[in-house]
Formats: sequence, structure tokens, C-alpha cells
Amino acid sequence: MSLSGLLQGYWWVLLLLLCAGTIKVLGFNVKERLASGGATATGRTAVVGLGLVLVTIVVAVSTKGTLGARLALTSMGLFVGSLALLRAPALWDDVRVEGQRDLGGDRAVVLFYVLLGVAAIVYAWAAPLP
Repeated sequence: MSLSGLLQGYWWVLLLLLCAGTIKVLGFNVKERLASGGATATGRTAVVGLGLVLVTIVVAVSTKGTLGARLALTSMGLFVGSLALLRAPALWDDVRVEGQRDLGGDRAVVLFYVLLGVAAIVYAWAAPLP
């Protein structure tokens, strides 16, 4: 397997380690464990998700062009960010995320998913759509 193929499969690990290093430089306790948001986070995340879906549907139906597609990708980015910031159990207690939390620390995982959401939002408005 080539080096580029290996790095493509594990890009998130490299980004997570970079985030952990950045957080350590800023003086945060990288290994501090953050508790799951519980039922409150689940309810808030559901409200955010349903609200974003409804707004996206209304805009997609009422407009022509690429605005609906851009808003849909923006909504996905906002939803991913809200999952991380609220620490909803659907994301936070997942086995794969537990591994990421053990590897880079909880704050690095939150930062990673927030940056992933921001990247989706930036791409939604910066990418040329036909």
C-alpha cells in the first residue's frame, strides 16, 4: 500500500493529533474527560436537527438554483457541530468516538467535529455548483 493511500484512510487520526497538540499549546488539559450531555443534549440536538431540516426543505422548495443545496450542506455542518458541542450521547458514547477520545482527549474530539462542521459550511458556500 502506498503512503498516500495509507494517509487517506487515517487522515482523521492525523487531524485529531494535530488538534490535540494545538489544545496542549493553548494550555488546556488534553486528557480531561468531559461528561456526556445526557437527555438534555439529545433533546436539544433533536430540536436543532429538525429545525435545520424544516428550514432546508422550505428554502429548497421555494427557491431555484443552488441555494437549497448550499443550505442543505450548511445544515449538515451545523448539525455535526451541535452534536459535538452539546456532547449528545448518540455521538459521544459511540465506541468509535470513545477510541478517538482515548487517543486525543475529549476537547480535541470536540474541536475536530466542530472543525469538520465548519469545513462543511465553508465548502457549501465556496464550492462552485453548476
